[in-house]
Amino acid sequence: MTVNLVFVDTHQGVVQARAQYGASNPQVALIALSAEAWEASAALEVDCRPISSVVDVENRMFVPQREALAAWIDALGDFESRLAGALPGCHFEGPGILMSHIYQLALAVNAVRHRTGLMIAATAALKPAEITVIESRIDPWFEGTGYDFNPWTLAFRAWLYARGIRANLLRVSATKFQGAPPPPLPVAQSLYLRALGWARKKPVLRRLQRALGELRSGRLSRYRSVEWSDVRVLFSDTAGVNWSAVYRRLNDRGARLYLLERDLHDPFPTYCEEVNSNREGVVGLPVSEIAYAAGEQAEISAHFDRWAQKTAGRGGLSFTGIDTFLALQPYVRALAVRAPALLRKTDAIVASALDRVMPQAVCFFAIAHPYHMRMAHACAQRGIPVVCYQHGGAYGTHEVPVHDLIESAHADYFMVYGPGILPRQNPLAAAKAVYVPVGSARLDALRNKPARTFPSAKRAGKLHVVWAGDFSMRNGINAGTEIEDTARYRI
Repeated sequence: MTVNLVFVDTHQGVVQARAQYGASNPQVALIALSAEAWEASAALEVDCRPISSVVDVENRMFVPQREALAAWIDALGDFESRLAGALPGCHFEGPGILMSHIYQLALAVNAVRHRTGLMIAATAALKPAEITVIESRIDPWFEGTGYDFNPWTLAFRAWLYARGIRANLLRVSATKFQGAPPPPLPVAQSLYLRALGWARKKPVLRRLQRALGELRSGRLSRYRSVEWSDVRVLFSDTAGVNWSAVYRRLNDRGARLYLLERDLHDPFPTYCEEVNSNREGVVGLPVSEIAYAAGEQAEISAHFDRWAQKTAGRGGLSFTGIDTFLALQPYVRALAVRAPALLRKTDAIVASALDRVMPQAVCFFAIAHPYHMRMAHACAQRGIPVVCYQHGGAYGTHEVPVHDLIESAHADYFMVYGPGILPRQNPLAAAKAVYVPVGSARLDALRNKPARTFPSAKRAGKLHVVWAGDFSMRNGINAGTEIEDTARYRI
């Protein structure tokens, strides 16, 4: 029997564990829940095991995602309707204050279930007398929503308490130890935000010309004789990935193209109050001042707390002993409290953009966030076609129930990579999108790009390695489509 089972998921957590238990202690089983923690243990020469060496992560049995998400949809809809009855100003046609956040909530539910499930399985396998969880930061997904410990840790503590198992939760300061790196954004996200911040300062046409160079796709060549000067297309968020080649071809044909980007300075995601045009440059959007009801947030918070105590659906949000409602209550409350103001501001920006641009179509990279859904809803009200382009795998090939509630539910047309990508049968929400197999414009463009060579590296006898990395070193938040496992990092 292990005397003390200690879980860590950050570099700082490993530093604290070494200071508290030593680099190697036969009475302690130190378990890394993330690649970041396991990498830190190797660098700091601390005796540590990745969770995948303890738990068979690929064969863990959970309540299917679809069942868990369906239970949450019922609960969220119940709260929305009750709140709208008490506070009419919180009623929104279309995606409401919580259902517009369903993508974020679905990933949060799965992250709690998976991370908590890993710790429960490790506990069952090692049968410790005592358990310690060391944390050094709240995951960025939940920052600013009232957590002292991450939601999966709260769910794990509740599970342990119900079984009479002693648990210690230890929160350490990220700045307490010299040599411990600060908690940055995941590298890919950080680089993306920095690049996007820079890019917004440049005219959209110049930006895309630099990014695409001479990339060409032959797929649209038959349309050269068509008159495009009256075509007006608005892109939501980005004209990148598969839209890049499409944008370039439309631009070459003289179409009027507009880009409405996310406001990186707003702590709550919404659009900028300006659009970038390939003909006019940056165009400001007149947005009226939004009136806020005094005390509205406090009233929403109070209503939420009363609902949380009485809701009949509370018991249905526990899965295999994991109380996801307990874990996510602060997060859901925070979303509900800030949502009305966010949706009102978004609706005002969207209305101004559509009035100014008068697009014949609005194109999306994804329809996942509230501002995407509010834009798609406004387009539906005006009869403007909404087109989304597949931007990765899993669509139509993997069981990802949240897809039923994002692109499939809000787009008119969903351009996919091939005829094998089909909408799910019996979706959680009524399917709206028509799936149109068109292939990948991005891959078509890359196929026509000259292959890169590395003559100097070849002469030096260097080995080139392609690393298919994760978006996040902590690979827990995207557990809706990925099993959290650190085994692959052992190479």
